[in-house]
Amino acid sequence: MKIYTAIGLGALLLASAPCFSETQLLIEYNRTNLDDTLFDVSPSSLSLGIEYDFNEHFSIVGKYGIGIQDDTGSTFFGDAQVDIDNLYGVYFKAGILPDAVAKPYALIGYTKTKLTANFNGQKFGQSEDDLSYAIGVEFELNEDLLLNLDYSQLIDDADVDMSSINLGVKYAF
Repeated sequence: MKIYTAIGLGALLLASAPCFSETQLLIEYNRTNLDDTLFDVSPSSLSLGIEYDFNEHFSIVGKYGIGIQDDTGSTFFGDAQVDIDNLYGVYFKAGILPDAVAKPYALIGYTKTKLTANFNGQKFGQSEDDLSYAIGVEFELNEDLLLNLDYSQLIDDADVDMSSINLGVKYAF
């Protein structure tokens, strides 16, 4: 049910794209902490995104990322090498202080991720999805270039807790 709600909201907001005042492209480095029932690892990913502004306070963000660095954690089965195959999401963004150099914001939306774990030569895949949220701040470097830093809670269920610290650059056009 969560996925249908997120897809419906995303489709509705994207259908309104001609009404948006500004479009921004985003590239982010994501340092992820993955706490599974078996291991605790910190793989990294690189995300590309697009943001459409409704007005100076509200926008929609779409992101797609791929793993760029795996991490190894110890389990009672032996060492596990964990990699983020991909992750994607759609988020509603609310910001305050639009005219300030440092602009705080919050995100809420849906994230889906696919992970691969390698235990002693055996590969196991796992997909997770959940309601996600983030808090962060954007720094205006000039009229078209922004730097963003945020903390995101991507997955939070009984078996998996996945969060990330994200550092990115946005270009407005």
